[in-house]
Amino acid sequence: MAFIKLGTEATKGVGEAQNVPDGRYNLRIASKEFDEEKRMYVLDIVVENPPADIQEVFPLRHWINLPVGNDVDKDKNKWRFTRRFLFLFGIPYSEDGFDDDNLVGATAEQALLQTEPYTDKAGVKKNAQRIETPPVPREAQASFEGRGRGAARRVGSGRR
Repeated sequence: MAFIKLGTEATKGVGEAQNVPDGRYNLRIASKEFDEEKRMYVLDIVVENPPADIQEVFPLRHWINLPVGNDVDKDKNKWRFTRRFLFLFGIPYSEDGFDDDNLVGATAEQALLQTEPYTDKAGVKKNAQRIETPPVPREAQASFEGRGRGAARRVGSGRR
């Protein structure tokens, strides 16, 4: 078998990515994918202002599960959590929906919290982070006009 060269000048000395400590950070949605079968968006979110001692931060992954119309209670909860996320990132919405072109590039200043360590299906122990998504104020529950690109919204206390 032949030797497979993997390293380049850019990859020398690369350490492991890390989670940031619990705290408030500037977040930006970097990419989106839509799973038509599951009616779900998969978003990659980056931390724009990590602590100086962390060279590379694990990207955050967030899922937006859209209502599918077969279970009223589940659909209500899916809409609540979708609306919380959209409001947090300043993305306009109405009771009819939202424009997914507004996802990538949207920003928020918000708390990141460590999850309890868990073991995944493959038996690997993991520790993940989640974005605190507090309830939407009553006046924005039916619709929200958004706040424009680059204007990060600060919502919630950042404490559990």
